[in-house]
This record gives sequence, C-alpha cells and structure tokens, in this order.
Amino acid sequence: MATSSAASAPQDQREQMWVVSFETYYDAYFEELVADRLINKLGRLDDVTKVLVALTASGSAISGWVLWGISGWKYVWLASSGIAALLSIIHTALSIPDRIKGHADDKRRFAVIRTSLETLRYRLRLERFDADQFNKEFVDLRRAYSDGIGLLKSDTFRTKHFEIVAQQDLNQQLKDQIE
Repeated sequence: MATSSAASAPQDQREQMWVVSFETYYDAYFEELVADRLINKLGRLDDVTKVLVALTASGSAISGWVLWGISGWKYVWLASSGIAALLSIIHTALSIPDRIKGHADDKRRFAVIRTSLETLRYRLRLERFDADQFNKEFVDLRRAYSDGIGLLKSDTFRTKHFEIVAQQDLNQQLKDQIE
C-alpha cells in the first residue's frame, strides 16, 4: 500500500500542476488576445483619422473649393471635414498612438508568459517530474503574470462586451483543451 501511495503522489502533483498552469495559461492568453484586439480597433481608428485628416488638410483645400461649387458636394465636403476635425480631436485627446504602443507592450509581455507556460506544460508531459523545479518555474511565471496585470492600464474601449467577445474567441481557439 505504501508504495502505491508514494508512487501516486508525484502523479497527483503533476496533475495539479497541469490544472493550475492551464488556469494561468488561459488568463495570460486572454490578456494577450484582448491587447491584440485593442491594437486592431485603435489601429483602424488611427488609420481612418489619418486618411480623413490628410484628405481635408490645407493641401486638399483646393479640392474642397472645387467640390464646394458643385451642387450637393458642398455638404459632402462639410461632413467630411467636420468628421475629420472631430476624429482629429478624439485622436489627440485619447492619445491613440500611445495607447497602441502600450497595448503592443502588453501583448508582447503576455505572449512571452503564454509561450513559457506552453513550454512548461509540454515539459510536464515529456520530462521526469521534479516537483520542486516545476513549482519554482510556475511561481516565477505566475509572478510575471501578476506583474503584467499590474502594468495594465484601463482603456475606455475595453468594455465588458469587448471582453466577452474576446473570451468567446479564446474559448473557441482552446475548445479542445477546455473541459
């Protein structure tokens, strides 16, 4: 009996490590995906703003004067230049380029944690189990995850709905691993 119990203890520890490492893997992957989605959303806003501002800038004023004289196009030009001005103000007020850079840093940070956890989990399958070594590595990764969470900044675009959609995407990607 004692040998059976002693033999199953490392297996139990390995199983526990498998479960807790997946939880942190999932959370890190979620933050990586959220950052990526925010980069894409803010990037589109950044691109649209730049294009509209360029189209309605003083260099394009001559085009505006021409359109101003054509019936119906006056309103198109007014709407375009008004939207461009509004987007330019929003772009500046929300510091869109800085937000994109910050989210890119978040994505990179959580991608490193996620891939390190993937490696740890592969090693759990393939290597001789050394509970102390795996625990130390996991605690270090968990600390990196915690530090990464501490560095996240709030973003008005990260709404509850935004997170739900990101989580649904992640669940779809990991459906074969989620029990």
